[in-house]
Amino acid sequence: MAVKISFSDIQKDFKDFKRNLADSVKMVAEDTLLEMQSTSKTPGYVPVKTGTLKRSITHSTNVQSDAKGNIQNIGAIGSNVEYARIQEFGGDTGRGHKTHIVGKFYITRAINNNMKNLEKRLAAIKFLKRK
Repeated sequence: MAVKISFSDIQKDFKDFKRNLADSVKMVAEDTLLEMQSTSKTPGYVPVKTGTLKRSITHSTNVQSDAKGNIQNIGAIGSNVEYARIQEFGGDTGRGHKTHIVGKFYITRAINNNMKNLEKRLAAIKFLKRK
């Protein structure tokens, strides 16, 4: 007696699983980055003089796959304002670099303060996918 197994069905199920998992991870990344963005804009994080820097903080997510079909979720949070970097990390600026700005680490702190939520969300995906 022989048992026939269709590997094409298994491959299709696996591809669907990978696609669904990638979508779930992208959703977690999007939610977490939005939370980090919101946190970085709260009073006490970002320095506010005119509000331009605060308004400029945004995030993006992108899903990429390599030649082997491995899926990568890439997320970014930041600002395109020219002085955002020196406000984040600090440094010397102005004529002759005579002015020293202490780094506020508004985005770094927002990321660090929301990492536990990211870990919880990813753990929930792992738990749900095992069932």
